[in-house]
Amino acid sequence: MIFCFNFAQVLSAEISDKTQSFPLVIAAVGNVDDDIMQFLKARAEKRFGLNVVIEDRIPVPDYAYNKVKKQYSPNFIIYALKKEYGHISNHVIGVTEMDLKDENGKCKYVWSWVFYGDSGVVSLSRIRPRSMSYRYTLIVEREIRILNWIMGKIGLKKTLRENIIRKYETQRYSKESKKNGLKIGKVIDKLMGLAGIKKTDDEILKHRLEMIFLKKAAESYGIGESVEKDSFLYGKLTSPWGIDNAKFKLSKKEKFYLEIAHNYENNFIYADPSAYIQKFEKTKMEKAKNPAALTNYGIALVYNYLLGGEDNLELAEKLLVKAVKKYNKNLWAWSYLARINHIKGNKNKFEYCKKQVTGVNDNYLYMHYRFGWRLLELKEYKKAAEEFEQGFILGAWCPDYADIPEEEKKEYFGNIVPAIDKMLAAISDRKTAYSDTVYFAAMTYYHAGEYEKSLKVFEELINSESFAEFEYSANVYNMLAYILADKLERDYETALEAADKAVRMGLEKSWEGYYRDTRAWVLYKMGKYSEAKEEIERAIELIPDCVTFHEHLGAIKAKMNGYKREMRSTSAVMVEDESAPATIPYRTVCKIAKLDFSHIKGVTNQSLSFSVQSENPEVSIQDIRMFIDAKSGHIPLDISTSGVVSLQVIPKLLKENPMVVANQPKGSLILRASISIKATLPDEDLEELKQFIEEKNK
Repeated sequence: MIFCFNFAQVLSAEISDKTQSFPLVIAAVGNVDDDIMQFLKARAEKRFGLNVVIEDRIPVPDYAYNKVKKQYSPNFIIYALKKEYGHISNHVIGVTEMDLKDENGKCKYVWSWVFYGDSGVVSLSRIRPRSMSYRYTLIVEREIRILNWIMGKIGLKKTLRENIIRKYETQRYSKESKKNGLKIGKVIDKLMGLAGIKKTDDEILKHRLEMIFLKKAAESYGIGESVEKDSFLYGKLTSPWGIDNAKFKLSKKEKFYLEIAHNYENNFIYADPSAYIQKFEKTKMEKAKNPAALTNYGIALVYNYLLGGEDNLELAEKLLVKAVKKYNKNLWAWSYLARINHIKGNKNKFEYCKKQVTGVNDNYLYMHYRFGWRLLELKEYKKAAEEFEQGFILGAWCPDYADIPEEEKKEYFGNIVPAIDKMLAAISDRKTAYSDTVYFAAMTYYHAGEYEKSLKVFEELINSESFAEFEYSANVYNMLAYILADKLERDYETALEAADKAVRMGLEKSWEGYYRDTRAWVLYKMGKYSEAKEEIERAIELIPDCVTFHEHLGAIKAKMNGYKREMRSTSAVMVEDESAPATIPYRTVCKIAKLDFSHIKGVTNQSLSFSVQSENPEVSIQDIRMFIDAKSGHIPLDISTSGVVSLQVIPKLLKENPMVVANQPKGSLILRASISIKATLPDEDLEELKQFIEEKNK
């Protein structure tokens, strides 16, 4: 399932003029030089002809800092930008000095991040010469061929030479350092000359920043990578080592997309599409050969029909087909041809058109998704549903609400839920099916904790005429079962029927395991523990690495064994049923394993071992199983007959920090760390050791 992170929307914002051309907003996040912001404004206006507005800087949000990576989350920075300036424009781009982490975990850092059809953030952290000095100092320790390779990427003549010479002067060869430094300086000069790099550090910085920033601006209007080498969006030239000497211009393809994008945003999103239709009728003879005009006219006819206007789908299809014949990679035209065929029920043609869209730019579909949120802000609920549906049928899907900062969730859902209510009411008399959008609304209610509303919408979706054709019908039954059994704890028989249907429909193994887990949990809630155990074990066979499945298995086994743990408080004795397995973060265990007492005077040797034991006298050590739930799969831990656990400290796993999971219920296991220390200590040092151990025990 594809998802896109969702931002807090200022749904109460009042927009006085909905027909205005909404600007591109740029804002500093933290301290950024004013001249940089003015530079970006001027270039974006020149490239795109946009109305670019510089807004006041916002502070770097505390919740964006990732303590593990020691970097900032671009997701949360964009979240903060949208919350502050989303009422002004659908397109907001931030500029920051903060180092950004890669949200996908593939790279050590990113220079920029974007949500297509919406907003982005650009980081100056790793493109300023002064912040790269550490990297330069390493060059002297590499071969000349590495130096040559690095030079091709960096191209910062003065700073590079100065840092290399400084490295030799301050850290290495004293008297000979200047000679070696000058020699390397000459090599650098030669390489710079061969590369043809003549720009100053400041010029290179601005040139790179311009390319990165403009690419983000273009992506916010749904323009993907260009295949035209003279374009500034050409994929291989947007990295720093490809742009220092390149000359860029707006290609024909990009101009074409921008013409459509501006018309789409101004005439269909923020204005009445019928006005554009009338406008085109007057000039259609003059522009009949213009693919952009044909595309916009066709889109206007489709949009007008979907909003309750005249049925001109045949003419719309004719115009859009003509447009793609003139320019085959016209993803705007293919997008609405897909919608026409979706309405008509032409599955093969719909899939073909959808493939054409994602083949040109698989991020384009999020344009519609983002416009949907914008239209909710504007209280254009019917239009919002249209945009959501258009994006969803192309492949975009629900956001990961779990990524919203906890302190923001109450306000966030407090705004969204009333807007979703009104959107559903606005499409109650719809001409065409909105199964995807209704499903999205039900999932939003679920994540907001509105379980009764979510259940009602799922039930309405099941009873709709279009449900038989709905792609996610199995998951609808799965969600219905889970809400009834787990969240509302009622109608277990109905929940079991829904879970049965989900399992039968979930033929793909990738989904069947999740549906069997839900069915197992329903059976668990019904007290049918033997059946539940059988079902959850089948789910684990299909998806062995899911921690939730093992948690459910532990809870089921605990019930079957009749095991309950007493927790005593000062006021009463509480009986707690544990429904999760015993777990502990890998990094926590390793911290204990890496305790070092050698700095204390007199300590000559130390050793450490872990042992495990259950509080339940009926559970023997042979019954206990433990594993590290790593991304690469389960790593079993050896447990001796006496309960000693063998554990290695692995740097890769320290970074990942997976859970160490046991097959026993949470709270039922005791994990002991036994440390043996050999030392010859005077009395005065013994107290220091005791204090050290007490501190570590905390």
